[in-house]
Amino acid sequence: MTFPTAGPVSLTATVTAAGTTCTCTNVVSLPVPITVGVGGPAVSLQALPSCWQGHWEHAPATPSHGQPYPFTATLKAQLTPAAAGVTVNFLVAGQPVGSAVTDASGIAILTTDLNLLQVQSGAFTATATVGGTPLQSTGTLLPCRPL
Repeated sequence: MTFPTAGPVSLTATVTAAGTTCTCTNVVSLPVPITVGVGGPAVSLQALPSCWQGHWEHAPATPSHGQPYPFTATLKAQLTPAAAGVTVNFLVAGQPVGSAVTDASGIAILTTDLNLLQVQSGAFTATATVGGTPLQSTGTLLPCRPL
């Protein structure tokens, strides 16, 4: 049998012995729930530890309220099993900051500018949809450490 989608499915079956006809009466069967799963390995998205760095030379000496600070972050996520060409959306402090496409290793990398409130959140979220299944993962967003 082939099912067009994953999830709960109703199925009706008639059972007879080969080469005979059923003359059964008063036979009752309760419905049997069947859940159809997606074939193949389970797909997961993992937000990898990521970091930000400040460009202090561009910051004003006395910033005004609401003025963005120039921080650059490199956000990373990995799709398992690896699949190229999947769009991964990144959010910081609940706000979309951009998207990147996975490479042959299943890794998506986004370099983007963030403001002070975003870097203070200390975390980011990566989302993607694979085969109609939404995936989401949260990772750490810490200051980059010099080598």
